[in-house]
Amino acid sequence: MRLMLDKVRDVVTSYSFKRPSIVLMAARSETTAISTAIQGELKRAGIVHLAGVAAWQGVPRIDYSASDRNAVRAAITVATKGKANVRYLVRGKVLRGTMPRTGHFDIVLIHYIQANPYAVVISKIELGEWGDRKTATGKKVGPDIPHPRVMTATSVEKALCYEPAPFPDGKTHQFPIDIVYTWVDDADPRWSAEKEKWAALEGRSRGSTFRANHKERFKNRDELRYSLRSLEMFAPWVNRIHIVTADQTPSWLNTEHPKINLVGHRDIFDPAHLPTFNSSALETRLHHIPGLSEHFIYFNDDVFLGCPCEATEFFYPNGLSRFYLSVNTAIPEVHDGDVEEYLKADFNAVLLFRKHLGFSPTHIMEHVPHPGRRSVIAEMEHMFAEQFSACAGSKFRSAGDLRPLAFMYPHYAFHKQLAVPGEMNHRYLALWKPRIKRQMKGVLKSRRYKTFCINDVGLTDEREEEINRAVAAFLEAYFPLKSEFEK
Repeated sequence: MRLMLDKVRDVVTSYSFKRPSIVLMAARSETTAISTAIQGELKRAGIVHLAGVAAWQGVPRIDYSASDRNAVRAAITVATKGKANVRYLVRGKVLRGTMPRTGHFDIVLIHYIQANPYAVVISKIELGEWGDRKTATGKKVGPDIPHPRVMTATSVEKALCYEPAPFPDGKTHQFPIDIVYTWVDDADPRWSAEKEKWAALEGRSRGSTFRANHKERFKNRDELRYSLRSLEMFAPWVNRIHIVTADQTPSWLNTEHPKINLVGHRDIFDPAHLPTFNSSALETRLHHIPGLSEHFIYFNDDVFLGCPCEATEFFYPNGLSRFYLSVNTAIPEVHDGDVEEYLKADFNAVLLFRKHLGFSPTHIMEHVPHPGRRSVIAEMEHMFAEQFSACAGSKFRSAGDLRPLAFMYPHYAFHKQLAVPGEMNHRYLALWKPRIKRQMKGVLKSRRYKTFCINDVGLTDEREEEINRAVAAFLEAYFPLKSEFEK
């Protein structure tokens, strides 16, 4: 059972759930409006304060002197008057219905309450007090100035007027980061007819190449809607979102949103190579998206952010990208017999790297979002022009493919000292597994994974309807709030 916000006054007075999960999401318009209103009240009262961003970019923050605590409390009272969903967060884990007397609390807006498993979806305004720096014995050793700027100022006035130079500081990126999705609506009869026509012409309907045209490669469970919700909730730093489709548009998508850019296959492919039903072919052309930023992250639509993420999870502030190695390998010599096309594509890349660059990567990547740099992929395309073109012209996955983003880019960029390996708290949910519903419930309850993937490979027909319902319920429970990207 879920409880909507009209019940919030009854359910959350002090706080009645037993050990709920407090799910922090990025500031919504209501959060920003309250933060702005508090700052306005402080300015009118002549209270010196510092407004900025907290440790996570999705949270607004207001710092003030401990001596002005009562004035700040009054400003909060005025700015939040009539807001039934406002609560206060103490020590990062206890929700209270009344403003604490202590100065150490944050303002919380409750956006959604879920009863099973117990979870409260919130955004917050972080509050911070500054005061005299003292030793353990109480001796004053420093001035009354904002703590985040304590090393750069000798007075409040100097601390507040300081503006950092626009240069990477190890924490803040100074460049745009775009998102790229590839999406298809397999229920579109026009698209389905075109796919089956070309499958018959190219002999992709049966035999050893059947998986290249298997329905699981194209299945749409509305994952894109929820993946976009995950971006809005947990990655407010995202610049533009490019959705690459075969001239299809999700019926629910707000195409007027300034961050959304729909890209047709014809915008990035040679017309002779269309239509295409090959995700590897798409990877060879994504860096040709008009207006794509140099730094971008490639999302499959079955990949989601699971909790607040920083841009530094994917790119360092100096532009270096990260990648995430799987324990699984792509070594041509140790595989015998028939393997799937994606692994053959990686074998092809390994052989190219050996021949032309003298190094031999082994590991494939985790099922996570893949950071990429546009110029580096263009450099690879120039170096391996014939192979890129052949892959782009393959209408279905084939033994001659490449995977420029999901495999080649991380290894090539590492070789060029432009990327480094990282660690990602990630969960891979394979729908064919007998205990998949229990696994999804565990992910929902813990909400501890930075990213997770819901992979469709191997699901039998007799379980499909049951699992479809389970996936829909899981995604709606994890991402219950409609995003600005939806109509």
